[in-house]
Amino acid sequence: MNERGNLVPRTGRTRGQIAFRAMAIGSIASLAVHGALAISGRRAGRSALAPINATRHIVHGAAAGVVSRRVV
Repeated sequence: MNERGNLVPRTGRTRGQIAFRAMAIGSIASLAVHGALAISGRRAGRSALAPINATRHIVHGAAAGVVSRRVV
């Protein structure tokens, strides 16, 4: 604890700078994960986008494969 009673020491950064860094790090992590998924899909002999779309099937179940209308 510092003299103000804060548990975390001051870094000198503004909230905007912290938010920007957090978004940048999250975006880089997302790109890395999606890139790894795409490579995995290609190595499995399927589409690179199939593993990325698989999360839809986890959330929506079997209904995710049924298309009743085109969504753009």
